[in-house]
Amino acid sequence: MVLQNTTFVIDEKIEKEFLHWIKTELAPAARGSEVYGDEPRFHLILANAEPGTKNFAFQLSSDNLDKAQEWLCEGEGSRLLAEFMRRFEGHAAHFSTFMAEIAIE
Repeated sequence: MVLQNTTFVIDEKIEKEFLHWIKTELAPAARGSEVYGDEPRFHLILANAEPGTKNFAFQLSSDNLDKAQEWLCEGEGSRLLAEFMRRFEGHAAHFSTFMAEIAIE
């Protein structure tokens, strides 16, 4: 299982518009892809936000790293994140990380 985590850092003043974008653009696109099996997860990060900002984590699970990377780097995910940067230019940033699950037992 591969976890794709995208962390967003946003100015608090765009929070309402950002949450709307997550709910109406990014989450539906991830749900509609054949890459991700589970429902997207979305979290407010509680630690160490700069004053006037909030940090959020958007997480997706996939059984196929190659397809997940393709979706994020060349496909619909790439298009949506480019749109995000244009729409919120100067008020937001993001970075994505892929992680592999490791059994601890």
